[in-house]
Formats: sequence, structure tokens, C-alpha cells
Amino acid sequence: MNINKFYLFVGLLLVLAALLAVAGVRKGTPNHVESVFLEKIDLVESRNELPEEANVKAALDKVMSYVKLDLAENAKELDATEDSLMLQLDAVFKTVTQQKVDGNREPLEFIRHTIREGKAASARTYYFLAALAALGAFIFLGGKAMNLQRKTKEKLISSAFFVTAVTSILILFLIMIFLFVEGLPIFDKVSVSDFLFGSGWYPTDEDDPEFGILPLIAGSFSVTALSSAIAIPLGVMTAIYMAEIASTRVREMVKPVIELLASLPSVVIGFFGMVVVAPFLQDAFGLATG
Repeated sequence: MNINKFYLFVGLLLVLAALLAVAGVRKGTPNHVESVFLEKIDLVESRNELPEEANVKAALDKVMSYVKLDLAENAKELDATEDSLMLQLDAVFKTVTQQKVDGNREPLEFIRHTIREGKAASARTYYFLAALAALGAFIFLGGKAMNLQRKTKEKLISSAFFVTAVTSILILFLIMIFLFVEGLPIFDKVSVSDFLFGSGWYPTDEDDPEFGILPLIAGSFSVTALSSAIAIPLGVMTAIYMAEIASTRVREMVKPVIELLASLPSVVIGFFGMVVVAPFLQDAFGLATG
């Protein structure tokens, strides 16, 4: 890498850091709907319109009534459709309702804190990425200034890759621990045996919720077995054909197509199955679910 390319790379990192920082500022700034929401919280609070025993749901409904009225009246001035504003309002509503209620906060204060904390969390992600990009730029500049030997540079790069790999494993482990800890309260409502071997999974049923994961486990195994029975023979036969039988011309044509299919994320394929294949199977075989 000559000096021009080096400084170009460092400059791009710094520009990326600046762009991420600007994006963080924008993410951390409430949009119009969120600003109106916060204003109406202050309005309800100043008018003392909520009884002392009001919960978060009652407070949220009261604020929502004011916000909807304000947005309906000012939609034309904002050069936005009422539907688009209501979609943004629905996103704010979901953000609040999906949070665990903090009993130590007043309902209005809880709603206000949830909205502001959500904006701050979005901004922090961008600030963190901006800091990483800036740090990378300064590390490269520091390495250039110290004029390190090639072996030293290779050791530093190897160490950086090692730290990155360990961090990735640690993050996955922490995610697993987080999910496990957050899921433990379920055993206050169901025993371990009923949870593992129960035949129904209806956690949202208000009258008689069921928390048996046996159908989920059986479904995972059946899907894995069926997909393996289809994919493994086809994959092995395709590999044998491409390696031993196909002509050079056929191999050059088919190989890029196979690599392109392999590069598709499984989430994309799953989404295609959910919106195309599942409805087709549901209609074709009269199934309750695809």
C-alpha cells in the first residue's frame, strides 16, 4: 500500500466515522410524532388529568387521544398523509407497550423515559460504530507514524483478529445467558416437565395460556429431517456431477449460479418461504397454517 492509498483509506475511515456520528445525532433526535408525544405527556401532566391510581395503559390511552387529534389537524401542514403519521405513532405506541413496566416510576414519567431511552439507545449504536471507525483510523495513523516492522504489524493484526473472534464468541455467550435469565420467570407459571413435554404452545391466551415447547422441538426436528432428506442427496449428487462428470463449459456456467444461491442469507430464503411457499401450501392442502 503506497502512501496515497494509505491516507485515502484513513480518510475514508474518518469520513465514515463522521457520517455515523451525524446519523447518531439524527437517530437521537425525536421526529415530529415523537416530539408531539412528549409535548402531550407534558400537557396531561400539567393539567393533572390522570387519577392517582391510573396505570401506564390508562396514561398511554389519554396521551394517544391528544396526539391523534394533533396529528389529524396538522397533517396537511407537515406535508404528510395522516396514514403515514399514524404508522409512526403506532411505532411509538409499540415501543412503550413492549417495555416492562417500572413500578418505581409514575405512568407518564415511565412513558416519557421509554421514548427518550429508545432514541438514546438508537443513537448510541451509531456513536459506537463511529468511535470504532475513528479508532481504526488513528490506529493506522499511529502504526504508520511508528514505522513498525512487518513482523510486528503482522502480530498486531493477528492479535486484532484474535480479539475480534473472542469478542464474537463472548457476545453470543452473553446473548444466550441473557435469553436464559429472561426466560426463567416462566417456571413460576409452569413446571419444567410441563414446559418440556407439554403439547400446546399458546402463551398469549389470556384465559388459559399453555407453555409446552414439545411441538416446537418436534417441528424443528421434522423440518430438519425433511430438509436434510431433500438437500443432502441433491447436494452430494450436484457436487459429484460438477467435479467428475460435467464438461468445462457446463461447469463454468453452472458453478456461478450455485455460488450465487449459496451466498443468499438463510433469512432471505426463509422470508421467501414465509410469504410465498407457506401460503401456497396452506391453500393447496387446506392447512390451518403454512
